[in-house]
Amino acid sequence: MKIIELNTDADIVWNKDVEKESTTLIVFNQNEKGYASFITGMGLIGDEKPIARIFSRLHQVEPFNNYPEPIFPEWRLFETRNTLGRRFFILRITHTFPVHHDDESSISWLYTYPIIKNIIMSLNNKGVDSLCYLTVNLMQEYSTSVHGFIGENEVGIFDYMNHEEPIVLWDSNAAVRSKAIRLLKEDIVMPLPVWTFGSLFKNFCTNTIKENITMIGGRDQNTFVNEEIQKTLAHTIVKRYGLEIDGEKEKYLTGLLSDLEHLTKPLSLDRAMIEYGGDDFAE
Repeated sequence: MKIIELNTDADIVWNKDVEKESTTLIVFNQNEKGYASFITGMGLIGDEKPIARIFSRLHQVEPFNNYPEPIFPEWRLFETRNTLGRRFFILRITHTFPVHHDDESSISWLYTYPIIKNIIMSLNNKGVDSLCYLTVNLMQEYSTSVHGFIGENEVGIFDYMNHEEPIVLWDSNAAVRSKAIRLLKEDIVMPLPVWTFGSLFKNFCTNTIKENITMIGGRDQNTFVNEEIQKTLAHTIVKRYGLEIDGEKEKYLTGLLSDLEHLTKPLSLDRAMIEYGGDDFAE
């Protein structure tokens, strides 16, 4: 059964009727440098098929496509449950409006804000009351004495509901979840759409918010695929939420992305997964 939900700036095609219950939303952007959040997010999804597809006239979609196996233009939403039966939605962001390094940077907000607002307001009706945005310290190569650094075995947790408090760094090798290393006293810089999700979730979520965090790994700017940082992120999110992760899919995507670094022709990530991943990544 297909349910079509038309909104102002983000239309959602639900592949099934989803009941309202307390749910955690995990978000990742597949195009982040180092691919740590992408591999981790795809490992959480495993072999699940999307429960919803999100379309928007504001999406940054290329005008050309390939036949056969055209690349999809939408963001996709997946569903899974942890070991205690709690429901998790996983939102895979496939493209965003670029952030410019000039006076036109404010345009990115115009193309980002409406989509995320519509998504959050729609998910209110499904019971989403917790948010975890999975990312890395994207500006880490610009770290200075006033900007923080996150190591490959560390994960920063920023609580958007207490946004005046510093980021807490956690030891990914700790035996227990409550093992915090230290507070990150320096600032780190987060671009769109990372901070937008936390901000808009805080303001537009109508359910009683249980959690609104950004989970931040480090980043090695000299490595095309940040394998150690990816392992740290995966270990942390599995331990924090009691989720299962598909280790074979993680391993496969790590190898695939490592191969893409040496390709001589431009190839989008989704096209590469179809061409080299076969049925595992087909529509």
